Amino acid sequence: MNVAEKSTQLPPTSAEGNANKEDVGLPVIRISEQVLRKAAIELPQPQYPANAELARAAGPVQVELIVDQNGVVTTARATSGNPMLFDAATSAARKARFLMSAFSDQPTTAYGVLTYNFARLAEVSSIPSNASSTTIDARVEKSAPTETNAAASPLPETTRTPTGPPPVSNNNPGVTVTKSFAGYFNKGIASLASGKYEDAVESLTQAVTVNPHDAVAYTKLGLAYSALGAHKLAITAFKQAIKLNRAFVDADSYFRLGSAYLALADYASAIDPLKQALYGVKAKLLEDRTNSTAGPSETEINYALGRAYYGTGSYRQALKSFEIAVRLKPDFALAHYGLGLSYLEIGDKHSAEKEEQVLRKLKSRLADRLTGMLLVPAGQRNKVF
Repeated sequence: MNVAEKSTQLPPTSAEGNANKEDVGLPVIRISEQVLRKAAIELPQPQYPANAELARAAGPVQVELIVDQNGVVTTARATSGNPMLFDAATSAARKARFLMSAFSDQPTTAYGVLTYNFARLAEVSSIPSNASSTTIDARVEKSAPTETNAAASPLPETTRTPTGPPPVSNNNPGVTVTKSFAGYFNKGIASLASGKYEDAVESLTQAVTVNPHDAVAYTKLGLAYSALGAHKLAITAFKQAIKLNRAFVDADSYFRLGSAYLALADYASAIDPLKQALYGVKAKLLEDRTNSTAGPSETEINYALGRAYYGTGSYRQALKSFEIAVRLKPDFALAHYGLGLSYLEIGDKHSAEKEEQVLRKLKSRLADRLTGMLLVPAGQRNKVF
């Protein structure tokens, strides 16, 4: 059965038990690690755990942070690395303090990532005396700044196993297989990256069953459902992620949520997530000054917003969104078509005819469709794209 046709519901959750402590009324901005470290007032380094030495635990641990408007860390969550090092990394991260005015002139909360590189004592001792040391307490290396998006990190913190009898390996019936949240999550991410969306849904559904409080797993599940065209299930997953921890929901997820609503002709519900997506993309551009190719572009989001506004009858707002889209991408035929329809609805037939001429120059078939709309009386037009 196609996943899009399945009626399986997502497992119930209780967001209240894992609620965020940050002010929900304030905007959340995503900060790169490099900028986050520069704005640090206090940035304690973690102590290498004594019990980790026997297990030879080492390597980088990434910690996702939410910082309130006073620069205090309210949430610290390890997302990748050796689980034996998670407590030490998160404990240090919770003690960090930041200068919020470095991020914004207005009250805001911030989301970012800190990376701690742990080195075993034996490894540190072998470093030549003339080498430049970046170790702290002879056991923890200071991390080089990274701009990794922790939402896509390979190893979330929760490693609890499902209740019930453990499964048995098919290859070796005498060996018990432990299925942890991290195992299901990593498998789901790998399937998502390779385009195996049904497999991704299966693994990520298992992940959120093991840990129904992980917002990142729900966003990834939403992306998998979105890729399959299972719009209702995608909406359910994305909404749950927002309910659990909206700081971990990125612009791409908001865009997919808005697009799912558009696909279901629920235009009013599409507007807010699309606006959130636009805010996220603009914030990222201001932060790193680069035109990233990952995720939706301003052009795509403005076009989708135009469709949403048009569907709700907010034609002048639709005009603004379509105008931005064609300014960013002058040969965007669909946006010109949306402009033409919006002009018709506000009674500006002359401007609509100009958009028809633009579509002719672009050799788009949408020119004929717009011509047909120009010939239809206002009360008889089909106002759906």
